[in-house]
Amino acid sequence: MSATQLMDRLIIGCSEVGADQYKAGTLTSTEMTAVDIGVHEIEQTKLLIDDFPYCNMGYIRRTARKRKREGKCDLIIIDYLQLIEPDKSAGSVREQQISMISRGLKALAKDLDVPIIVLSQLSRDVEKRGGTRMPQLSDLRDSGAIEQDADMVIFPYRPAYYEEMSNSKDENGLPLKGCVKLIVSKNRNGRTLDVDAYHNESMTFFSDSRI
Repeated sequence: MSATQLMDRLIIGCSEVGADQYKAGTLTSTEMTAVDIGVHEIEQTKLLIDDFPYCNMGYIRRTARKRKREGKCDLIIIDYLQLIEPDKSAGSVREQQISMISRGLKALAKDLDVPIIVLSQLSRDVEKRGGTRMPQLSDLRDSGAIEQDADMVIFPYRPAYYEEMSNSKDENGLPLKGCVKLIVSKNRNGRTLDVDAYHNESMTFFSDSRI
């Protein structure tokens, strides 16, 4: 996604207006005020969106270290792991390429003493699996090094995504639509657990309560 698209999503989430109305330009005056407030809140952060399309680990390291020296690097988020260009020394085997990238990110986090959140694709095996479709560590795509290097692995799982009936309910009789289970499958410094959350599709954000 481009920086403009990501900023639009941030504005929609911060202002809590409908994505369709925002994109169509049909916001009410009250919603426009909410958007102005949301934009102001985002402007107060030190957020930097780098949407350079062909970045490799060298580029990520240089950018992160530069921002760290400037005191502007408290957290790094990468969307997503499989889009990082492999270094020439990684060879042509995909598993080896992803392993080197994963270990490079781990080393960078340690070097800069900064947490790095890395999004990763899952393999398609989860779609073919019978019974529960809950993701598991073996579903991480391309390399077991991701599981090995990560301090924590969290899978967002939406039960309604796999339900044929749109009016399906959970065990408490509430609609499954919008429900998200955050599955902490690995936690090097704590316990594994499931956390209930909600996804507001029209406002493109997650929350701990229904909105």
